[in-house]
Formats: sequence, structure tokens, C-alpha cells
Amino acid sequence: MPVIKLFRPAYVLILNPDLLILESQVIKLAEILSNNSDVYLSSPLLINNDGSIQNSVRVFPNLFDFLFRILNFKQINYAEKIFNNINAPFVHGACFLFKYKIFNLIGGFDESFFLYCEDLDICRRIIELDKRIIVVPKIECIHKHNRSSRKVFLLFLVHLKSIFIYYKKWGLVHNNKIKIYNTIFINSLK
Repeated sequence: MPVIKLFRPAYVLILNPDLLILESQVIKLAEILSNNSDVYLSSPLLINNDGSIQNSVRVFPNLFDFLFRILNFKQINYAEKIFNNINAPFVHGACFLFKYKIFNLIGGFDESFFLYCEDLDICRRIIELDKRIIVVPKIECIHKHNRSSRKVFLLFLVHLKSIFIYYKKWGLVHNNKIKIYNTIFINSLK
């Protein structure tokens, strides 16, 4: 009887359907992972259609940050300040690249989240393992960010539910590791 060898992918690429990325860019993201064993996730900068840089690289938010975001208050766009590869606490989930074994190690996506905050949760799990998330600013991808939860009330409610699930899972107050990671990131941009 013949032995069937199952194919195991080397990487897991998570892409939103509204993101444009070249194969050569994905290969560069994979090289970051291959050359750095402590990097669990690599991500490009996300660019709007008009060429402006999206606010896709952030610190872990507290409850007020979410409130300000929901109310559409102006927030610091950390991504505009990134010029070299950098460790980031949290990157928008429109484009993530993982090593396959790492994606399985962290347990993939938590099925409690639907549409929103799943990227926040997965970044949090990586940081809690003392591993790195690298943003590669020389790789820019166009993301036609729709922000549907600001336009459709039902999606707004789904977003609120995801925020609630996130804080139920991780608590309302950041632990010291998250505070330190946020501070190191902000200081590295100065």
C-alpha cells in the first residue's frame, strides 16, 4: 500500500479580501520570519488608495482608546512614524504572515471573536509568549479599508461585542508586560 505524505505549508498568510499585495512582498515577509526565530508574525504597512498610511500599527488599547476610536476622535498614527523594521505591539489583521508551526502553537484564531478584535487577541497572545511582531515599512500594501462597523449598525454591535469579549478574556487593566511593551514601542519611534 502506498504511503501518502501530507503537504504541510511553511507559512500561513492571513489577508483581507480588500488588500492588494504582490507575491514578492509576501516572500520578503517570509524572509523576516525565517531569519528571526523570535518573530512570530510579520506585517507590511497598510496604505490607502490615495497613498496615505493607514493607522494600522498601534499600542494595545485601553477602554478609553476604544471609546475615542468609536467616537472617531483623532488618534496618533504610529505607522506614519515607522521608517525601519520595528517591533510592534499590535498590527491590523488585514495582512498577517506566520510560520505554520507558530500559528498552530498559538492556537490559531480564537473562535469567540467574529470580524473584530481577533487581530488584537492574536497579537496579545504572541506578546504574552515574549515573541515579536515585526512591521516592515518597506513593504506597502494597498488596503481598501471600508470600516463597515461605522456604517452599518449591526456590524457596530458586533464590534462592541468583540471589544467586550476581548476585555472579558484579558481584563480591563493591562498587565506590566503590556504596559512595558507599549512604552518601548512608543519610545522607539522618537
